[in-house]
Amino acid sequence: MVISAQTELKGRVTDSESGLPVYDASIQFQSNSSVFSITDSTGSFTVTVSALPCTLVIRHLSYELLLYPVTSDSVLPLQPVLVPASQAISEVKVTAPVNTSRDNELQKISLRSGDIEKMTIGFGEADIVRSLQALPGISKSSEVNASLNVRGTGHGNNRISFDGQDLYNSYHLLGIAPMFNPDIVESTILQKSGFNAGLGNALSSFLQVESRKPDMYGERYSASLCNLSAKMLYEGPLVEGRLSLLASARYSFFDMVSDIYEHLHGDKEGFIPLPEYHLYDLFLKLHLEMKNDWKADLTLFNTSDRFTYNIESLDLKTDWKNSLVSFNMTKTIDLTDLIRIHSGISSYDFDGSYNPSWTIMRQNDLVSWDNLVAYSHRPQEGIAWDAGFFSTAGYYYIKSSEKYMSGTLRSLSTVDYTMLSGIYGNMRIPVTGAVELEGGMRISHFYHETGMLRLSPRFQISAAAGFLDLNISYDRTWQFSHLISPLGFNMPADLWYPAGANIPPQRSDQLALHLHRDWWSVLVTDIGLFYKELGGLGELATGTEMIAFSPEEALVFGTGSSYGFEAAVKAHLSFLDAGLYYTRSYSRRYFEQINGGEPFSPPYDLPHQVDIDLTGTVGHSWSWTLTWFWASGQVTTMPTGYAFLTHGSEAMPYPVYTERYNFRMPPAHRMDLSLMYTVKKKRRETKLAFGVYNIYHNSNPYYLYFTIEELAEGGMEVIPRKMSIFPFTPFASIKITFE
Repeated sequence: MVISAQTELKGRVTDSESGLPVYDASIQFQSNSSVFSITDSTGSFTVTVSALPCTLVIRHLSYELLLYPVTSDSVLPLQPVLVPASQAISEVKVTAPVNTSRDNELQKISLRSGDIEKMTIGFGEADIVRSLQALPGISKSSEVNASLNVRGTGHGNNRISFDGQDLYNSYHLLGIAPMFNPDIVESTILQKSGFNAGLGNALSSFLQVESRKPDMYGERYSASLCNLSAKMLYEGPLVEGRLSLLASARYSFFDMVSDIYEHLHGDKEGFIPLPEYHLYDLFLKLHLEMKNDWKADLTLFNTSDRFTYNIESLDLKTDWKNSLVSFNMTKTIDLTDLIRIHSGISSYDFDGSYNPSWTIMRQNDLVSWDNLVAYSHRPQEGIAWDAGFFSTAGYYYIKSSEKYMSGTLRSLSTVDYTMLSGIYGNMRIPVTGAVELEGGMRISHFYHETGMLRLSPRFQISAAAGFLDLNISYDRTWQFSHLISPLGFNMPADLWYPAGANIPPQRSDQLALHLHRDWWSVLVTDIGLFYKELGGLGELATGTEMIAFSPEEALVFGTGSSYGFEAAVKAHLSFLDAGLYYTRSYSRRYFEQINGGEPFSPPYDLPHQVDIDLTGTVGHSWSWTLTWFWASGQVTTMPTGYAFLTHGSEAMPYPVYTERYNFRMPPAHRMDLSLMYTVKKKRRETKLAFGVYNIYHNSNPYYLYFTIEELAEGGMEVIPRKMSIFPFTPFASIKITFE
């Protein structure tokens, strides 16, 4: 269509050689360099023009600068084509108002699709969560556990959202597969402090993942295969320039790896088989461009995991599913104001059975309906503010039972309904050209058996002086649900249960300080300090049975604290990106009913953690990533003795536990290497990745256990043993994309 003045310019930037889209290119008006846009992963952009003719200035570090004239006769969508740069270009300066609230990587971690493509490849796929685990303040509770444990709190204290809708147990078994298919992710933000008042109902951090907008003008197909999974993706317009679709599917075949592992090692002494495991996820997104600058997105997402483990007398079967529907509408007004409307439904379902000599069954269902109406005012200069109304209706169901042969020994089920609603407001005020104040308040009302009104004040001050940025923040957060972990570490058997008359909500008060410094445009340093006071924390009481229990009767409550020092050093050279990260932290818990009231460390208390991340390129086609980490050992619970109890005609040894979290495992360390080769030919792009997980074959402990063996001279001896998973493991993957 032919355009006229006072309208919106839409277009798609492509590569002159491959025809592929160019993302992260900046779009500016030649006459007004402070107004600009950035192309997304499909190369698409939108800018508003006030008068024609005009000239767009399109820049990208890998391409020659392009001056693209637009007149009233130009046809939408615009089709700028960039020519790859044949030589190094000089520094490009983009003028914009001073922004003193520049993101600090220790406070807020932002990743775009281009960053995700360069991430560490674990078993053939880029993994967002594993890459985040390498950053300061996020501990690895065990080597193969892909949960997020942020600044001294557990994986149940994060709020993880996908396209604005919460996921309640988005972790796949042992982190074998990434939480999200990286091919569909546009951006990821992990916030550890300095929270906007719009963020709530989580104690520790907020992980916001946004999927890509489907291409509005061209089709794209891709298929990929790696050690553990296969994926397919399609995107393209249903109505060109108006309605587009993105759909993907992923399937994991870890059971085939288990069979190969058993074939290679099954005849060895002490062999322990790997479990059978299946995973699939399905994703669909519709994007609609409407009149009057309204945009709408509908997201459908479903994941399903099945885990089966048979070893000796153990028969374990579990199934868990995550599903969500998310609908978002946005309208931009004069480039400064944004209206956002969100509504969505999340569902989590777990079913499991455990059969040592009788059958133990458990079911946990959680459904929530979430709504949000928000308005934001973000001028280039002056006071910025946002406000909104939110509500969440929740349904919790827990059922546990024990059966022996055909009879039921005992059974327990609970059904609970909850309602969370409230309002929030946030304001950012520039005091001077170098100092900014930001503050907000979140007012939440939660109802389950009784009403609870809670206030969440937030405040931060940011200052910039030359190349040095300072940020000081205070945040109070409330979480109105508890994740009960009978096994002490992240597993799908964990149970969600709401706060109520006898169960308090969890509370965190966090004070954080961050310093950010740029050195000569090639070196960046971040230093941070944090301190948290925690309340309303829940743990299973000593002696509580893990399977059949009433949460209200089994939980005890206490307080906690965590504090630490974080540091990050990043260097950027033409051929190499290097990162060195260090965390020194402590986390303590105080429960009168546990360990005699003495303070103890939770499983995710790792005093020291060091990560090194190196990423480089060789020519135009090769890239590589080398990572290494060292971390203090995980805290776990070990028996303090054994008692012999009569079982039939024999006396069998049973462990005796008198203390909880009483043993720290040995430190863990590992090095991984991945290589990627990319070749582009006309409308086809092929990516080959291969590498090695755990290069030097270090046997990091996943958990410790004890065996009892008879001595030749009589008597018995308790022998500690270490269970390790994934030694030296090569991997490979291939991905082909057609346009």
